[in-house]
Amino acid sequence: MLTSCSSFKEKIGITHYAPNEFETVQNEPLEIPPSLNIENPEEGPYKRKKSTAEKARGLLIPASKALPASSSDHKAEQILLEKIGSDKRNPNIRRAIDRDNHAEPTMQEKIQRTLVFWKKPEKGTIIDPRKEQEKLETESSVEDK
Repeated sequence: MLTSCSSFKEKIGITHYAPNEFETVQNEPLEIPPSLNIENPEEGPYKRKKSTAEKARGLLIPASKALPASSSDHKAEQILLEKIGSDKRNPNIRRAIDRDNHAEPTMQEKIQRTLVFWKKPEKGTIIDPRKEQEKLETESSVEDK
């Protein structure tokens, strides 16, 4: 590549010109309008123009014949939820997640942790949900008094 030629550098845009401090332009400070009442853009002079696709849709399907979105969407949503089996919940999902999160590390992971942190990993504390609920209830009853 010919990078020694200055006109070539200018043409491909790799020359760098530092801004001249006397040629820079300062913008005037912003002004706060006297009234903060903002007009609705759909009603005022700045009305949003319809895109070509919206105009074509309006010509092909008049507004009087357009289907209400809520009725068909609700039925379609219900059908989708039934097909994916949202009503079939796993009651032991918490145990499955805990089992996945507390899986025994492999030998390679143990070696890596020992080399990186220079100590054996600490085991997490297991919280009994019933005792924790009782503790929270007693604390909230003490705070209410």
